[in-house]
Amino acid sequence: MPAPAWLLLLLALAVVPPLAGAAPPSEAAAADAAGPAAPEASRPSLLLVTLDTTRADRVGARRDGRPVTPSIDALAKDGVVFERALAAAPVTLPSHATILTGVYPCAHGVRDNGVFRLGPEARLVSEALSERGWRSGAFVGAYVLDARFGLDQGFEVYTASGTAGIGNVIYAERPAHRVVDDAIAWLGSLPPDAPFFAWVHLFDPHAPFAPPKAWRARFEDPYDGEIAFADDQVGRLVSWIRRRDPARELVVVVTADHGEGLGAHGEASHGTFLYQDTMHVPLVISGAGVARGVRSSAPVSSAQIAPPLIALAGLDGEALPAAPLPALLTPEGAVATPAEPEAIYLESHTPYHAHRWHAYRGLVWGDHKLIRGREAELYDLAADPGETTNLAGADPERVARLEGRLAALVSDHPPLGWVGARDLDPGERDLLQTLGYVEASAGGDPYAPDLPDPRERIGDLSVEWQAIQDLERFQVQNRRPAASAWQAEREERAARAALATDAEALAGILAANPSDPTVTGLLGGVEAARGRYAEAIPLLERALAFVPGDTEYRFNLATAYHQTGRVDDAIREMKRAIADDPTQPGYYRWLATHYVDAGEYRRASWWLRAMAEAVPPKSADAREVEHWTALIEADMRRRGHEPADPASLPVKEPGPP
Repeated sequence: MPAPAWLLLLLALAVVPPLAGAAPPSEAAAADAAGPAAPEASRPSLLLVTLDTTRADRVGARRDGRPVTPSIDALAKDGVVFERALAAAPVTLPSHATILTGVYPCAHGVRDNGVFRLGPEARLVSEALSERGWRSGAFVGAYVLDARFGLDQGFEVYTASGTAGIGNVIYAERPAHRVVDDAIAWLGSLPPDAPFFAWVHLFDPHAPFAPPKAWRARFEDPYDGEIAFADDQVGRLVSWIRRRDPARELVVVVTADHGEGLGAHGEASHGTFLYQDTMHVPLVISGAGVARGVRSSAPVSSAQIAPPLIALAGLDGEALPAAPLPALLTPEGAVATPAEPEAIYLESHTPYHAHRWHAYRGLVWGDHKLIRGREAELYDLAADPGETTNLAGADPERVARLEGRLAALVSDHPPLGWVGARDLDPGERDLLQTLGYVEASAGGDPYAPDLPDPRERIGDLSVEWQAIQDLERFQVQNRRPAASAWQAEREERAARAALATDAEALAGILAANPSDPTVTGLLGGVEAARGRYAEAIPLLERALAFVPGDTEYRFNLATAYHQTGRVDDAIREMKRAIADDPTQPGYYRWLATHYVDAGEYRRASWWLRAMAEAVPPKSADAREVEHWTALIEADMRRRGHEPADPASLPVKEPGPP
C-alpha cells in the first residue's frame, strides 16, 4: 500500500552541504594568475564576521545594566567604528555578495535570496587573497548562503547548513557555536605562520528569536539574547586566534548583512522596505594597521568593506573590479575623509521576486534619504532618525536632485554580467528550458508602475508567516506519537482547523494579487496538507511557472500528483526536484519508498544508494539516511525481498522489471 500522505508531504529536510570551493592554489598557479605574492611582512591574517539580522542600535547597547555586545565593543575600542554604515540590500544573499565583491547589487546582479546565483565571472575578496597565498575558509550559518549560490569562489573550505523552508522562506540555521567550532578546527589545522582569510557568518539573530538558555535568562528581549550569544562566540573565536599565535598580525571586521524591522513601519522582519531599521548596520574594523579608538559619522556602504580588506593585506586595488567605491581607510589605516559626501545606493528587489510587488531603490546623501517605490519618500535623517515624516511633498526640488543623483548612481554601476544559471547538463537544460525554467525565475520589470505598493500589502506577510508556522506544527504533530487516541484526534482537529483558516486568508490575498508566487505556492502547500490534493495541484503548477527552481513546490506537487493517481507525473516532478537540488535526501527517500510499494525492489535499492551518495559522510544527514535506509530495507525484507548489494547496481537507474 502507498506510504501515508503525511509521511510524503512536506518533509522537513536538513542539508549539510559538503566542503566546497577550490583547493589551495599552488605557488606557480597563484603567480601565473596574480603576479608575485605580497611580502611576508605585509601579510596579516583577516577575519570577517558577518552577523545576520543585526540592527546597529543593538551593538554597543546596554540592557538590564549589562552590555549586549562586550566582545564587539572591545574590538571597537581598539579600532574604527563607522556609525552610519548602511547595508546595500535588506536581505542576506545580495548583501553578502556586495560585502565580498565590493560592488552594489545593481552591478553584481544578485537581487534576492534563492533566485540568483553568483557566476564564476564574479571577483570576490577570497579569490584575490587565495591567489596571492592566503589560506581561505568560509563558515556559514544558514542555507541561504549555501555554496550553490556562488559565494564559495576562492575558498578552499566552505561549510554551511540549512533547509529550504516552506513557501520560499529560507531560514534554517546552524547555531553560532557550531559555526565557530568549524572555524577553529580549520584554523587549528593551518601552519602557525600561514596568513589566512576566514569569513564567519552567524545567523542566530535571525527570527525566530530563541537564544540558548543562559542568554535567554540574562536578557528580557530574546532578540538581544540572540545578538549577545553571537557576540560571545565572536569573542571566543578572536581570543582563540590570539592565544594560538599572540604575534600574529590580525585584522578583524565585524558587520551585519541587514537589520530587523521589529514592527517599525509595519514590517516585523526585513527584506521589503529601505528604512533605517533594516538598513543601518554595525561596522567595526580593528587590528593590525588600523587606527585605534576612532568613530566616523560619515555615511558608508557595505560595498566599501572589500577594498580595506585588500589594502590591509598589502595588495593593490587591482585585485578587485575596476572603479571601486571610495576607500573607508587611508593606506595608513586612518579614516578616509572625502571632500564631498558620497551618495550611498540602496535597493530591495525582494518585494518583486517574492510577491510581484513594486521594488525599491534609494540613496542616502549626507543627512537626506530618498526612497523610490511607487511613490517618492524623502527623510531628513538628522532631524527625523525614525523616518516618521515624509518630506517629498514639501520639498520637490530636493527630491528631483536626489532622483537625478540616484539615476547617476545606477548608471555608474551597470550590470557586470556576473549572475549565472545553476549548473545543468545539456539534457537537463533543454528539458527545463521548455518549462521556462532558466528565464522565468528572475524576469520581468521590478519597477513596473502597475505593480502593487508594498506599503499597502505589508499586512499579507503576517498571514503568510502564520500559515508557515501552522504547516510546521502540522508536520511535527504527524511525526510524533500522541499520548493517546483522543489526544491525537484533538490535535488533528485543531491542526486542520488552523490550516482551513490559513487557506481562507491566503485565498483572499491571492484574489487581490493573483501574481504573488509565494502566496500561490504556500496556499498549494496548505491545501495539500489538508488532503485537498486536487485543489493543490493547479496552485502548485502555477507557483512553479512563477518560480521554476523552487524544489519545495515541486516536492509538494509530486506528492499531490501521487495522491491523485498521477504516478508518472509524480515521479517526473520528483526527479526534476533532484536534478535541481541533488542534496536533499528526502527526495530520494520518496522515490525509494514509492518503488518498494510498487514492487520494484532493485529500483528502490538504486535510489537508496543515490540517497547515501547525496550527503556528506559523518554528517547529521548521513545518520538520518542510515536510519531511513534501515527502515526501507526492513520493509523490503518483510515483503520477502532482500535489498540489492549497492556495488551490484548499475550506474544508471534500472528500468522496470
